[in-house]
Amino acid sequence: MAQTAVSNGPGKTTSLSRSDSGPRVERPIDLRRTVPFRLLGIANKLTQGFLNVYTAEFGIGLPEWRTLGMLGQFGQLPSIRIAELAEMDRGAISRSVAWLEANGLVRRIDDPAHQRRKIVAMTGAGRRLHDRIALLARARQQEALDCLLPTELATLEGILDKLDRWADDLRTRGVRPNPRVDAKKPRRAQEHATASLPPPIRLQREKLLAELASFKRTIETIT
Repeated sequence: MAQTAVSNGPGKTTSLSRSDSGPRVERPIDLRRTVPFRLLGIANKLTQGFLNVYTAEFGIGLPEWRTLGMLGQFGQLPSIRIAELAEMDRGAISRSVAWLEANGLVRRIDDPAHQRRKIVAMTGAGRRLHDRIALLARARQQEALDCLLPTELATLEGILDKLDRWADDLRTRGVRPNPRVDAKKPRRAQEHATASLPPPIRLQREKLLAELASFKRTIETIT
């Protein structure tokens, strides 16, 4: 059985055993200590905290609050722009807008700059709900800041910036190319490598990228 050493950085290697079934890692990875696992764990806890407090007290979910939050910060917006700013799925934001509109919290009006497009605006009731939630969100933000020293906060912001850039790079790179295999593939096949992943794996990967890319916003807003 052949042994292969894989570099993990300066002075660090992982030994792989190769058999007929492919490479095998001799020392299992400590998944719970990996960066994506820990970030997703924190994000999930914060989301659960949102459900426990905001949903119980105000009767809305995370997409609805993100929608109101973006409208409160940036003013009237089309749904597609709300999704981009909130870093959420367009379908989730579209459904949240429909729910908010049905409950009299937002209204859709004609976009003067685009004849066929609608923009979303808060109603008076939506503005009042936004302001009530914003007060609680700021209090929770302060709780998070109180956990950190000023130097720790500055370090955290720098780390999150780096991870945010890494997540953007990961999103654009897609699947890591294999030079020996991909060189034989047509260019179109290489461009659609991500789309060819099995649906469960592709969905898990897309969820990981979405959660990681929005983690900095989650920490900043504590929502």
